[in-house]
Amino acid sequence: MVQKMKAMKQKIACLLCIVGFLQFSSCANEELQPDEALLGYDYYPVDIGLFYDYEIKQTSYFPNDPTTNETFQIRELLESTFTGVDGIGNYKIQRYKRPTSDLPWALDSVYSVRRDKFNVTRSENNRLFLKLAFPLAVGKAWNGNQFNEFRKDDCKVTDMDVPYKINNFTYDKTLKVELANDSSLVYQDRRHEIYAEKVGLVYKSTKILNYCTEPSCIGQGRILSGTIRTQTLLNYGKN
Repeated sequence: MVQKMKAMKQKIACLLCIVGFLQFSSCANEELQPDEALLGYDYYPVDIGLFYDYEIKQTSYFPNDPTTNETFQIRELLESTFTGVDGIGNYKIQRYKRPTSDLPWALDSVYSVRRDKFNVTRSENNRLFLKLAFPLAVGKAWNGNQFNEFRKDDCKVTDMDVPYKINNFTYDKTLKVELANDSSLVYQDRRHEIYAEKVGLVYKSTKILNYCTEPSCIGQGRILSGTIRTQTLLNYGKN
């Protein structure tokens, strides 16, 4: 009888150990689940029906032609999903264009975007760009042209989780990505993007300029060719 009681106690003790181990394993698995907000996923939401309306202002300089100034609007709509050759889902972006807000949208082009647990990649005119690399943090850097034939773009997070005001509206948490910050007497390449948490891209600035290299004007900032362009979010939502 005593031996049976000892055996029973041993079995109960073993069962308690097994239950405790399973509970610990379950908690450990829960703790290992990634926090999407901490990784930075919220700075680039993806979902069918999301749309973004932007105002584009562009000044173009030419060596032998007059400078041109353009203002127009672009709408980007995440219209549907499709599976890439690697089996991962992508979102098709239908891009519409119109000169002013009182005119109808006309289909302009089709892009695509993919957000996986490591990156946000975006296909534009059949070229793939690495837009964000997770986890995001100040100082995080990557090559934005890693997946295309262009020269290296040293992208870097310079600000994160900071407020940003534009068009009399303040976003509580934004991310600033510097795409380029190069300049010399004859060339300038300054580009950056601002993303808002749970919104996406709210502002983009591009300034790529070639300056006069003749001895009579070098160093004077005389623009020979190039582009100055801003892209500002006007409205966003979900259809």
